[in-house]
Amino acid sequence: MHQDLKNEMEKVAKKIGALIAEDPFPEPIEPENLRSAVRAYPMRGGKRIRPALLLWSCGALGGDPETARYAAAAVEIYHNWTLVHDDIIDCDELRRGIPTTHIVLKRHASAAFGRVEDFCEKYGRDFAVLAGDIQHGWAVNMLLRSAETGVPAPLLVSLMRRLEESVNRELISGEALDVEFPYRDFSKLSVDQVLKMNLGKTSALLRFAVQCGGAIALGKA
Repeated sequence: MHQDLKNEMEKVAKKIGALIAEDPFPEPIEPENLRSAVRAYPMRGGKRIRPALLLWSCGALGGDPETARYAAAAVEIYHNWTLVHDDIIDCDELRRGIPTTHIVLKRHASAAFGRVEDFCEKYGRDFAVLAGDIQHGWAVNMLLRSAETGVPAPLLVSLMRRLEESVNRELISGEALDVEFPYRDFSKLSVDQVLKMNLGKTSALLRFAVQCGGAIALGKA
C-alpha cells in the first residue's frame, strides 16, 4: 500500500474509532456482558475501508467530510453486525486474531454459571445474535445522528431506506447464497453465481458507502 494512502487510512481509522468509542448508544444495554459484546467488534479497529470510502467520496464531490462523519461510523458498525452473525454461521473462533463474539460469550457463561459445554455454547450463540441485532440498531441510530451535522432530514430518510431495503436485502441474500453453496454440487456452480454471491455479501455495503458519501456532498440521493 502506498504510504500516503496508508496515512489517510490511519487518519480515518483513528477518527472513526474515537467517534464510535464516544457514542452513548450502548450505555443502557443490559446485562453488562451483552453491552461489552456490542462494543467489541466496532472497537477492535480493522482497516475501516467502508468509512474511508464514504468520507473520500463526500470530499471528492465537493462536500465537507466532517458532515459525513456519523454516516461513516454507521457503515462501520453496520459491517460489524454482519461479521458477528457470519462468525456464528461459520463457527469461527477467531476474528482478527481475537476470540469471536460467540466464543467470548460462551466463556463468560462457563465462568459465570458453571454449566455444561452445550449450555454455554448455546448461550454464546444466542447472546451473539442479540449483540448483532443491537449493533444493527446502533448503526441506524448513528446514521440518523447525521442530522446533527446538517444533513437534511429528507436525504437521511432516503439513505435509511436504501440501507434497510436494498443493502440489507442484497447483503443477506448474498450471505444466504454463500451458506447454501456447500450443500450444492460444486461442479454445477457457475462463475456468475459466485459473482452474484459476492456482489451481495461483499459489494452491497461498499457500494452504499460510496453512494452515501456522494449523496451527502450533493445534498441529494
